[in-house]
Formats: sequence, C-alpha cells, structure tokens
Amino acid sequence: MLPAQVGTATAPEQIEPFGFKAGMTKAQITGGLGESVQQDNGDMLVLTSAPKPHPDFKYYLLCVSPSMGLAKVSAVSKDIESNSFGGALKEKFEETRKALENK
Repeated sequence: MLPAQVGTATAPEQIEPFGFKAGMTKAQITGGLGESVQQDNGDMLVLTSAPKPHPDFKYYLLCVSPSMGLAKVSAVSKDIESNSFGGALKEKFEETRKALENK
C-alpha cells in the first residue's frame, strides 16, 4: 500500500511577462497603454511600453489572437554600443541569460 500524500495543492504561478497576462484581449492591452501603441497590424501589436516595462527594452511585440487573446510576448532591446569584438553585446547577453535562469 502506498502512503497517502498530505499537504495542500497550490495553483501554478501565472507567468506575466512585463505585466501582460495570457489571454488578454487587444482592448485590455491597449486600454491602459493606448498612447504606447506604435503599430496595430491585426494580430500583431508593437508597443513602446508595458505595464511592467524593463529599462533594457525599446519595443514589445505582442501576438493577439481574436479567439484566444494574448498568445506571445517578445521584446526588442535598445541599441547596444559595442566594439568590433562585440564585448558589450556579449556582456549584456550573459547578464540577461543569467537573470532569466534565476527566474
């Protein structure tokens, strides 16, 4: 006989990249950020800000399905000045990678 597990079940933590929630409608997204909408190409929104913006990013690209709502969030960094060896770019990449691993 297997022992019974005792404890409480917890709901999985909802992931909210930059403050966006999966399933948000376009109206919910643009309602609070209307002035930051750079482009609205149907299912794709390009924003210059987010509910929880990150200082390293210049644009936020959101894929919004008419039936499922927000499906994907991507971010584009600001320009990173670097030398011909790409030292600053490599450092920023490592910094971002480590921050994501810690999450």
